[in-house]
Amino acid sequence: MLRETVAFEPSLCSGCQACMLGCAFRRMRVFTKESSIYIEANHLFAEPKMILHPSCDMCPEFETPMCIEFCPTGALRLGRRFC
Repeated sequence: MLRETVAFEPSLCSGCQACMLGCAFRRMRVFTKESSIYIEANHLFAEPKMILHPSCDMCPEFETPMCIEFCPTGALRLGRRFC
């Protein structure tokens, strides 16, 4: 079975963490970094990494998840994964 998920392209990520703020705002109505998505960015030593927490529900009330909407560089997009 295929399931929608958030796909991440590290080469496009600037490390701004806007996706984290968008997710948190949707969940808690405040801008905070406590979200279902986490971007670890240290461009001096490695490419950014994305961690998607199991609490992510893909924002069912929106056509596109908030993390993707908030990403200014296009590093996040809808993807598919096997369950």
